[in-house]
Amino acid sequence: MSALVITTPQRLLIARQASHWTVESHLESRSPDCVAVDPRAPARLYCGTAGAGLHRSTDGGRTWQPIGAGIANYEISAVADR
Repeated sequence: MSALVITTPQRLLIARQASHWTVESHLESRSPDCVAVDPRAPARLYCGTAGAGLHRSTDGGRTWQPIGAGIANYEISAVADR
């Protein structure tokens, strides 16, 4: 399966291709700003937002949970796996 992840000011879009392309919308009203994929676990994604903090998905972007309770700033403009 192929997938594309796109951030817009309003939502995170994930286009998936199995037999045909479908587009899913996620994190509406949370102003997604950046996305990173864990290279050791490709189903794990991180999304930084402009005001709603950091979010993580462990199922390839199908569901998202807020994380980073200790992060003082909710404006996350870059995420990276180390």
